[in-house]
Amino acid sequence: MHILVTGATGLIGRQLVKSLLLQQYQVSFCTRSKNKLNSIANCNGIYWDPNALHIDNSLQNVDVVVHLAGSTIMQAWNHKNRKRILDSRVNGLRTLLKNQKEFAPQLQQIVVASAIGAYPDDANCVFEEDYPSYANNFLGEVTQELEQNALAFRSLNVPVSILRFGLVLSKNGGAYLPISKSVQFGVGSCFGDGQQWQSWIHITDVIGIIGFVIEHRKNGVFNTVAPNPVRQITLLQTIARILKKPLWLPNIPSFVFKTVLGERAVLLLASQQVSARKIQKEGFSFQFPNLEQAIVDLEQ
Repeated sequence: MHILVTGATGLIGRQLVKSLLLQQYQVSFCTRSKNKLNSIANCNGIYWDPNALHIDNSLQNVDVVVHLAGSTIMQAWNHKNRKRILDSRVNGLRTLLKNQKEFAPQLQQIVVASAIGAYPDDANCVFEEDYPSYANNFLGEVTQELEQNALAFRSLNVPVSILRFGLVLSKNGGAYLPISKSVQFGVGSCFGDGQQWQSWIHITDVIGIIGFVIEHRKNGVFNTVAPNPVRQITLLQTIARILKKPLWLPNIPSFVFKTVLGERAVLLLASQQVSARKIQKEGFSFQFPNLEQAIVDLEQ
């Protein structure tokens, strides 16, 4: 099977490519730089310019696309960066769809990375994939636009798998490193009241779910989170206990983040208890269903 990965140099992309190669898949990746076409060993680089809806090669020999590309959501949400965040996700899909229409390759499936930011901030709701609306903020706008463009592939009879990622825990990057380092150096502290739900997932299970939906041709929307979300205070306390460090600083009040970050404060303060029941019912088994075993693994 030939799998094309966009965003192959990101946190998830690097791990995914490594896993796919170990399973003897043929792997290609997209890059905006012609100087990086040979930058990933044992993979075929394909030049593309999503803003121009251009990709050098037809997808006729590609069986599955995994679309992970996207500019980081952590940058300032000014007008320029909002456009970059949205375009970097959506234009890649539009480029792939244009290629599909023009060359009619036999694409068997497209897997698209979305996020639980699709759901609103609500501490009392358990969110499942059939929740009827998107969050009324920039994250909701981005995920809605991304997912609608992904579903356009269905008009060409291409099955679509949309994975809504939670907080990905990895020792190689992402949010876990700054959180664990702050605890390690004795400056860990909760954001707001610390009672907001954190729907997390170990990087190993992220890669596992991507492989699972490809292997078993699962299509539709799937929450990509561990089955046991925790309160933010529990996340920090668990890290502190495993690192054998005290957690003594007072919480940082919500108004501080709202004053400094504005709308972007939702990244730190939103509460989303997201269900993993659907992917489990499909037959996926988590290696790290509980937070403590996930943290122990990351700290080994």
